[in-house]
Amino acid sequence: MRPAPAGVRKIILSTNIAETSITIDDVVFVIDSGKVKEKSFDALSRVSMLKTVWVSKASVLQRKGRAGRCRPGICFHLFSRFRFNNMQEFQVPQLLRMPLQELCLQTKLLAPSSCLIAEFLSKAPQPPPTHAIQSAVQMLKIIDALDQNEDLTDMGFHLADLPVEPHLGKMVLCAVVLKCLDPILTIACTLAYRDPFTLPTESSQKRAALQSRRRFTSNTFSDHMALLRAFQAWQKARTEGWERSFCERNFLSQSTMDMILGMRTQLLGQLRAIGFVRARGGSDIRDVNLNSENWAVVKAALVAGMYPNMVHVNRKTSLLSTNREKKVHFHPTSVLSQLQIKENSSSKSAQTLPTDWMIYDEMSRGHRMASVRCCSMVTSITVAVFAAGTKLLSPAIQEPAVQKRNGK
Repeated sequence: MRPAPAGVRKIILSTNIAETSITIDDVVFVIDSGKVKEKSFDALSRVSMLKTVWVSKASVLQRKGRAGRCRPGICFHLFSRFRFNNMQEFQVPQLLRMPLQELCLQTKLLAPSSCLIAEFLSKAPQPPPTHAIQSAVQMLKIIDALDQNEDLTDMGFHLADLPVEPHLGKMVLCAVVLKCLDPILTIACTLAYRDPFTLPTESSQKRAALQSRRRFTSNTFSDHMALLRAFQAWQKARTEGWERSFCERNFLSQSTMDMILGMRTQLLGQLRAIGFVRARGGSDIRDVNLNSENWAVVKAALVAGMYPNMVHVNRKTSLLSTNREKKVHFHPTSVLSQLQIKENSSSKSAQTLPTDWMIYDEMSRGHRMASVRCCSMVTSITVAVFAAGTKLLSPAIQEPAVQKRNGK
């Protein structure tokens, strides 16, 4: 960052990334709010929460250290010494506040075969709660990554090989079987990283950003379609040399798009390495993309991967509900948010939705209200066929493992 000109004071607004990741030499004064937004995961309700909490003493010292890197500086702490003395020494470890499915899957590869996952993780310096481990293990059983004895299934072995979360890995493997790999690669990598759409601060720009997102949906009632079409349009603009202008016009992050492209390449390379995508013949890149333009098939792969993240639309009560929440709302960034169903309202928004079911990527809670992010409407038939597990797809999933063992 360039130094401020003579007679000009530079003011920097920053998140906690400035604690350790960014050093700006000419900063003299630091104002420390003492707060941080911290993401946590409730293993019982399987809901993510973004809370504003007090920082740790270690973070306070890090923030203090940003002042006066090259000359004497001053740090103003917006909290009392009593508050500081009652802060935790260090931040709560990520192991204690994040979903554990991916960790539990890797544990099965590292731990002795006779050792249960909970027993292995209990040896950590600060082990996660038992109920959190049990919830993660149960979820891995639901997606057929573990059997009832906590042993890895064929699906589980393949999911452990992929550099994404288990439910996204399952989505990708099902896409190979359903021959719609390319769009699912894009969607899975986007969900694994972050939303490429930016959030403007001005209200007029916020409306324009939501309209831009909605244009990419092609009237499909799907946030996943918006992510897919936005990436495809960016790729086209990239080949023509105007991708930066495209991102500015459509409220997209250029750096996020570049990262998603790199993740796609890495994930496709891993699929080649484990035998799901071959160089030629059956299961080559053309074969696994025969249905990539068929949105119904793409949604089938989404359902197979997202299950049990399902929302039901009750036409009588005009409520959205899940198997754990009686009432949920769309996240404001969803293209479905303007169709938000209101309780005890004469609005016919429930009737405007084409089906009674939808999938979602993540559920979060704020201000006592649960909201679902990144949703897509799906048909009842798709849910009935693809939300029950991978039994119908298991022969195709086992095939690469058999070939690998035979040395092919």
